Amino acid sequence: MSTATATPIAAAAATDIHQLDLRLRAVEGAVVRALGLIERRGFRLLACEVADACEDGQARFQAMSVRVRSDRPAELLKRQLERLYDVLQVEMKQPGVTHHA
Repeated sequence: MSTATATPIAAAAATDIHQLDLRLRAVEGAVVRALGLIERRGFRLLACEVADACEDGQARFQAMSVRVRSDRPAELLKRQLERLYDVLQVEMKQPGVTHHA
């Protein structure tokens, strides 16, 4: 007679929440390209805000703030976003906060 043993479910890996503020060129598709990169690199988008930012009364760039979750380092995402042509600046706003899902 065989005995079945219950396999414990592995605890979920700890993940960090990161917030990044981006300055994007005010061109068509810039936001979509940035969001696509975030998703393709394995970061889960939790929140996103985008607004036109004006200098001298004219829209010069878009300000985008994203909150993401991942067990990957936020610095990696920051460097990858900075490589996109339409991204003018990336700033990490707060250190990651560890959460257990």
